[in-house]
Amino acid sequence: MKRDMDLVSDILIALADEPRGQIDTNSDVVNYHLEMLNEKNFVEGIITSKSHSGRNFTNLMNPRLTWAGHEFLDTIRQQNVWDKIKGVAKDKGVGLTFESITTIASA
Repeated sequence: MKRDMDLVSDILIALADEPRGQIDTNSDVVNYHLEMLNEKNFVEGIITSKSHSGRNFTNLMNPRLTWAGHEFLDTIRQQNVWDKIKGVAKDKGVGLTFESITTIASA
């Protein structure tokens, strides 16, 4: 599965605006991204479990952004800034990673 940084942005915004917000944890794509955000320590309160069929399910147990999650979201929250970051990355041929986004935003 590919990482979708626009979805990452949407998830972070949803958690910041409404911690128990409208995040579709029945979606494999959303679950995958929630797991990555948890691994990156941008969110906490994420519990992943597997069903007997082998499918991953993500439970949000009082999810919240961590300090690092808020810092990253502050970098990308404004749509015009986010669009500019994506444009610069594309022009430079740089992949959208958490580190490249932060670097581009600080420039």
